[in-house]
Amino acid sequence: MRVQVRWHENTRPELADWADEMAQDDEERRALVHLFIAEAEHELRRTDGAPRDAFQIPGTRPALWWWMYYEDLWLQYAVRDEPWHWSNLIRGRLRKVTILQIRRHAPEGFVP
Repeated sequence: MRVQVRWHENTRPELADWADEMAQDDEERRALVHLFIAEAEHELRRTDGAPRDAFQIPGTRPALWWWMYYEDLWLQYAVRDEPWHWSNLIRGRLRKVTILQIRRHAPEGFVP
């Protein structure tokens, strides 16, 4: 299965604010923050959009998930599989993971 990860445009200001706060005007820290974000994307691809410590919100379509990637970085994302097509036999099926929301704290009502 191929997994495509993207950040919804609405998350970019929040992600930039979080990155600025983590970097604290230090270019080396900023580079580490970018690696950290790339690692989150890699983990979503590696696990087909279902990291071990993420949880799916029941009854949602497309499937919505919450994942505490870092102590103050919660990601809400949608997972959607492309419809089957004969070309999937060659290329593999495509799963799209779209990060929809960023939070600093656990979502309301969340009980681990």
